[in-house]
Amino acid sequence: MKNRKRYTTSVIGRLTLFIGTMLMAAFMVPVVAIPQSSPVPVNLRTAGNFVILSKTGISTTGTTKITGDIGVSPIAAAAITGFGLIMDASNTFSTSSLITGKVYAADYTAPTPTKMTTAVSDMQTAYTDAVGRVRPNYTELYSGNLTGRTLTRDLYKWSTGVQVNTGAVTISGSATDVFIFQIAQNLTMTSSAKVTLKGGALASNIFWQVAGQVTIGTTVDMKGIILCKTLIAMNTGATLNGRALAQTAVTLIANTITATNPTLSTVLKSFTSTVKGSSVILKWTTSSEVNNHGFDIERSVNQTVWARLGFVAGSGTTNSLSNYTFTDRSITTSGTYYYRLKQINNDGTYTYYNKAAGDIVKVFRNSALNLLDNNTEGESGSATEFSLNQNYPNPFNPSTIIAYSIPQSANVTMLVYNSIGQTVRVLENGFKNAGNYTVSFNASELPSGVYFYRIEAGQFSQIRKMMLLK
Repeated sequence: MKNRKRYTTSVIGRLTLFIGTMLMAAFMVPVVAIPQSSPVPVNLRTAGNFVILSKTGISTTGTTKITGDIGVSPIAAAAITGFGLIMDASNTFSTSSLITGKVYAADYTAPTPTKMTTAVSDMQTAYTDAVGRVRPNYTELYSGNLTGRTLTRDLYKWSTGVQVNTGAVTISGSATDVFIFQIAQNLTMTSSAKVTLKGGALASNIFWQVAGQVTIGTTVDMKGIILCKTLIAMNTGATLNGRALAQTAVTLIANTITATNPTLSTVLKSFTSTVKGSSVILKWTTSSEVNNHGFDIERSVNQTVWARLGFVAGSGTTNSLSNYTFTDRSITTSGTYYYRLKQINNDGTYTYYNKAAGDIVKVFRNSALNLLDNNTEGESGSATEFSLNQNYPNPFNPSTIIAYSIPQSANVTMLVYNSIGQTVRVLENGFKNAGNYTVSFNASELPSGVYFYRIEAGQFSQIRKMMLLK
């Protein structure tokens, strides 16, 4: 009995030791970010039109190279320093030898102030979206030190700061995978640190939401869209393939910044037309959208020269069906007309749906066409932005149609000038409700030449050129 008890005790002891060893080994295994279902991308809306967007200023020293548009609001252009800005003749934007793109500021000529107010609001909405994502699969991963780690598609959350020391963090996934990093304090990339993409992962699908400051050290290779509550500071020689969207300032020192490309294109499911009286009603449906700003509607009589008729806002990012409609009320003569869509992403890139894909709508209008009642409000829904379209046709003889949109009620004035600045026609002069409008200009009594037409509606003002050929 004594030996049996001793044996039993020995077995239990060994078993306990074995289980304890296994548990210790289990707890000693490092955490690995295993891919879960991919989050939905953060919708940047019009903030995605900018590679750098700031509320309080953008500065640079040294030879910086930026590809994409930059902008500030509500601060004025004086807060954009070191770029040697050159104002465009329109006073709506400026340029710089350091930037392949345009520069916008809140104090430029309309419609830029409205454009910038909307972009900053969209930036803040995107930040709120990113910080508000719930149920992260990883919290406090690696205690915030990502050096040498590999991360897969998912939502990550840290209540502390995050750092990448000299070395690299690898982001691994396909071209459709999305990565969202919620950081409650600072993001620090020390000198020579790098973000490496693997497996087809795209910078446009990486979102760094940072409540504190972002510091990108010397010669760092950074990738992704930075949504920062405070300052984004880039040090000498650092590069960014992505976007720097800061709710305070962005400071640069001889940096290279390139805008990300959109992840996916919007998928068009159908595009049809219906002729009703004097109007052509266009309808189309998308099966999914990613960062879709909206659609320009274009028309042609020869499939070579296309004229923009109007704009319909998109649904941003969605995996559901989206239905759209637009009514063209500007046809005044019989003939064959072609329509196409120009789908525009939030970052300003765009895609034409081409004839080979069957996406051009062809409409024939016969000589019994009932003429359009000009100055009639459009039926394409509420206008989403101020716009003045290029007249159609152009050149013309002797009549042409001019379309414009106003998203809010306003007193509208539209004048036509000759090449020496004399007013030759008043096309609009009165109060208009929000909507899409067209107006006809008959120049039968005017000589051939270049003419200009200008619209003023509230704070919005724009001028375009047209040519009369007799």
